[in-house]
Amino acid sequence: MKFDKLAYSPLFEKTLVRFISEFTSEMNPTRVLSELSKTLNKKVSKDPVSSYNMNLSRGDDGVFKIESGFMTYRDSRLLILSLFKWIERNGSTDKRTNFIVDIKFIDSTPGPFKGTLFNNGITIDRIDKLKMILDFNESRVYDSFPTRRYGFISKSINRFEPNQKFIPKEDSPVDPKFYSIPNTSECGINFETLTNGFLRLQYIGGEDYNKKAQDVLDIISEFCVSAWNCTVNPGYSKDNITSFEKIVSRHTKVREAYIDYKVFKQNYPKIILTVDLLDNSKIVDSYYANIRDRIYDILTNIEYKGDIEINYDTGLGVIQIKGGKLKCNVIKNVEFIECEIEFGNYYNCDFYNSKIKDAVFKNCNLFLDSIAERCKLIDSFANRTIELNNCEIEGENGMMNCKMSGGIFRNGSIGMHAEISNDAVVIEYKKVKVGYMVAGDKILIPTKKFDRI
Repeated sequence: MKFDKLAYSPLFEKTLVRFISEFTSEMNPTRVLSELSKTLNKKVSKDPVSSYNMNLSRGDDGVFKIESGFMTYRDSRLLILSLFKWIERNGSTDKRTNFIVDIKFIDSTPGPFKGTLFNNGITIDRIDKLKMILDFNESRVYDSFPTRRYGFISKSINRFEPNQKFIPKEDSPVDPKFYSIPNTSECGINFETLTNGFLRLQYIGGEDYNKKAQDVLDIISEFCVSAWNCTVNPGYSKDNITSFEKIVSRHTKVREAYIDYKVFKQNYPKIILTVDLLDNSKIVDSYYANIRDRIYDILTNIEYKGDIEINYDTGLGVIQIKGGKLKCNVIKNVEFIECEIEFGNYYNCDFYNSKIKDAVFKNCNLFLDSIAERCKLIDSFANRTIELNNCEIEGENGMMNCKMSGGIFRNGSIGMHAEISNDAVVIEYKKVKVGYMVAGDKILIPTKKFDRI
């Protein structure tokens, strides 16, 4: 949508904003509380957030987090500017730090008598999610914060899934009932928070985000206007339809390939599809109807370069991908072999002799000389042949038995072959004894742990 801040000032007056800002500082936590209270001219303490108090906390990894309550749009802008100036003088922001914004609408106005309110009937939970995806200028945000494009909580919202694989065609009208919006808790706009009465913006963050104050304020303004537009104005504009057609066209080949294996081969000549490693058209065709849903889910969530092989192992009932350079979104229950992978969230996946960067693993296993850089491992396993470089590890059900250079080890177990470099931040871990595991094994003294507030 075309955006002009001055033209939309009445909407800003009816918008409430709050924010969560993360940063690091060498300053003593007690002094941080005092200094921020003076700079922001507002009480900052360990107490819960309220109209009169901002909450400040500090994690074991040394990252401070300050959270405001909802306030007027104008007040939020002034407070953000003051906070960013303070961070520039007394702290810093890095790739771990986020700046999160929540908005909601003022849906009632004071009545003629004391204590009475008139309900305007406009609440943000009525927003048209599909229209918001099409309306919001996401590329403008990534231009300002390019490292956030594949961040852990700032992925693109420009995706939605048809409820039926065969429809709609490209010339069909935009209709939300044909589509479902995937879980957006890890996307730049988080619609999951609507159940709590607000809409969340998660795009902003990363190194030196506090030095881009004007970009941050402009993004918040456009976010507010788009949210109002997609709540009070039904229907889709020409620009919305154009955006819709561009997004849908990306998946034209995979929707066509869903129908028939012969069409799959025509549309994806660089993908070898096998069953039990057999490249036999009759065998693959006989299994295609059983695996096409899983193939569809994979191909709508990856971008690839080079030739790759997708194999269905009938004995294990698992899909395997071998070779190629991949950029992924959300992948579940897949084995990767000799792949070069960037980005993505992986659930219950196994990796063999692969190189992975900037990914999140949940309940995954890394084997056979795989290397992970700047990844986050949650309840996952890394065996003795793995290298972890500047990764984050957490989860009581996870286990690391390999070399770890840099990064943060929040919690979990380590094996007898684990090597943790001196520059890694280690909060706590349990050591697995040789030959067997002991429930509740002693937690070792942390090598590094920051004081909480």
